[in-house]
Amino acid sequence: MKEIMVGKVIARLRKEKDITQEELASYLGVSKPAVSKWESLQSYPDITMLPILATYFDVTIDELLGYEPQMDKKEIRKQYMRLSEVFAKEGFEAGYRLCQVYIKKYYSCWPLVFNFGVLILNSVITQANEERRKEILIELVELFKRIEDHSDDKSIAKQAIHLRATCYLQLNMATEVIDLLDDMTEIPMATDLLLANAHKMKGNWKEAVGLYQGHLYDNVMNIVGGLSGVMELEAGNPEKLGQWVSISEAVIETFDLQTLHPSQVATLYINIAYLCIMVNYPEKAIEYITKYTDVVCSEKMFPLKLKGNHIFDQLDAHFEKSDLGTQVPRNEEAVKQSMKEALGMPVWEGIRQYPAFKICEKRLEKL
Repeated sequence: MKEIMVGKVIARLRKEKDITQEELASYLGVSKPAVSKWESLQSYPDITMLPILATYFDVTIDELLGYEPQMDKKEIRKQYMRLSEVFAKEGFEAGYRLCQVYIKKYYSCWPLVFNFGVLILNSVITQANEERRKEILIELVELFKRIEDHSDDKSIAKQAIHLRATCYLQLNMATEVIDLLDDMTEIPMATDLLLANAHKMKGNWKEAVGLYQGHLYDNVMNIVGGLSGVMELEAGNPEKLGQWVSISEAVIETFDLQTLHPSQVATLYINIAYLCIMVNYPEKAIEYITKYTDVVCSEKMFPLKLKGNHIFDQLDAHFEKSDLGTQVPRNEEAVKQSMKEALGMPVWEGIRQYPAFKICEKRLEKL
């Protein structure tokens, strides 16, 4: 929403109507200096004058005020990046306050409300203390519920349901997650594949390839996201766990995920290292901590952004569909800090004296 600049709008409409300030003042029953002050932004018309002005110029009051309740995608990205830096440099409360200003100002701009909700969610999980985190997560539950109930964008409304479930999980409210998601029986409909086939039929090869790649990219990311969960559940069965670890490595290699999405690979490796500690395989844990460090410290890791690789080389249009484009949801400095802190967890106490572990710590300190 732009700042209210009613005076400039009046000046523009008056010139378009080809009348003088004196003629407008005479029609409205005010002085010429009053109109002059409006147009020079020294004062505003009385609120009772707005319907008369709007009728005279044949515009809505919103148009007269220069009011625009929506923010376009480009501006959302810009402000998201700015606020993510505030979270990283000035702390959670500073970023949260600014997000609230925008959310209230653009109350029904659902792409903005949704993305700023995501920004708050990502930040509160890593930055706030437990009591404050719980308070904010409860607020976010209501925010995402409002998006579900009122957004005309079905895609955003659907994502809001999943984010509300994420908040419930962070609040240890498993029953609420099950109640929310258990009845969401959806028939998978690969609309992007149908669209790709239509483009292929018309000879639009570039569009078709981009759609196919986007479909595969999303599904590969979903697979990677599920691997940590299934491995954790199989931790009590070392043989089965080993099979899933091998599958994870195969997926990473097959799709060159260290180039495509290195942060996902890093997360997968640190989770495997954690599971190795849980099943008392310290040497294997060190191996995966080293792999984690190699990925995090590689030149492919930063700057953080969504990108393709030699396999997925037609993803630009796919990323542009998102409100954030190629920008990732979290600030780069905050991500670096969390990656450094990954080796500070108590779970590593039993292997902290290993020379290889100390080397990894020193490498991560340089991020």
